[in-house]
Amino acid sequence: MKITRYWNETNSMKLSQAPLLNIGHLPQKTGDSLKIDLSRGNPPREIESVHLHRHNFYMILLILGGCGEHIIDFEKFAIQPGRLFFLAPGQIHVLKTNRSTEYFTVQFTPGFVATHADQSIPFEGYNFLDISKEKTDGLSHLFKDLLKEKKAKNSNNTILNLYLAILLEKIKIEIGSQRTMPRKVNPVITRFMNLVEAYHTKGLSVRDYAEKLNVSANYLNILSKRETGISASSHIYGRVMLEAKRLIVYSDCSVSQIAYALNFCDTSYFIKRFKQETGQTPRDFKTHYYKMLYDR
Repeated sequence: MKITRYWNETNSMKLSQAPLLNIGHLPQKTGDSLKIDLSRGNPPREIESVHLHRHNFYMILLILGGCGEHIIDFEKFAIQPGRLFFLAPGQIHVLKTNRSTEYFTVQFTPGFVATHADQSIPFEGYNFLDISKEKTDGLSHLFKDLLKEKKAKNSNNTILNLYLAILLEKIKIEIGSQRTMPRKVNPVITRFMNLVEAYHTKGLSVRDYAEKLNVSANYLNILSKRETGISASSHIYGRVMLEAKRLIVYSDCSVSQIAYALNFCDTSYFIKRFKQETGQTPRDFKTHYYKMLYDR
């Protein structure tokens, strides 16, 4: 199945991307706002798809045992005990497990958090977090309680909310305790990142984003470097390149169509910038990625 995305340009362009799935990995169907399960070996279809796909929900995976690979937005990560994986809506991924792999999965919509939990999402921007065996055992008990309540005949959303809130708070504490994790960024940068996510196909400059935030372009750049270590323009360009990679790999569009959709002045300039970013032409990048994905 293909999901289509449209750009509202003078000539509308249709791009095919990886399937966008709802809770329970169901296409175009309203389902639960929270789902949890324990998987062993190859997971059931409603828990994890064996094909590349993206979600409109958040997902947390706690690996208990086994091995394999988890590919998230063109990066390959090892599956190993004590590893917590995080996925945000829109990320494209595929989980490649073996028969010995065992893990908990919890899926929940942004709406569930907004409605039921007085919580933010502490793991946004992170692909995984490694935790000790002791903490893995502790979270495993929490997942089991959440699973038991979800499967209960008279399952209660208030109780589910409390368990999820505890899980998110424990993740927040663990992230804060690991020195490699950055501190909470300035609210202006948080709003900037949200705007970049919303407008990255529009060809906006740092000045354009600064105007939307009611700050100067110079201040936005200074704040971005101070809070995240890279400039505002690097954030903008990085998001555009991520979208370019997604469209090159998952769409049926030509390189020129993708360049147009992402507001590059011409195809040759887009190819030049893409090669500077990845070291490969768009065609070579797609070939290399699928070889990695399917181990050909």
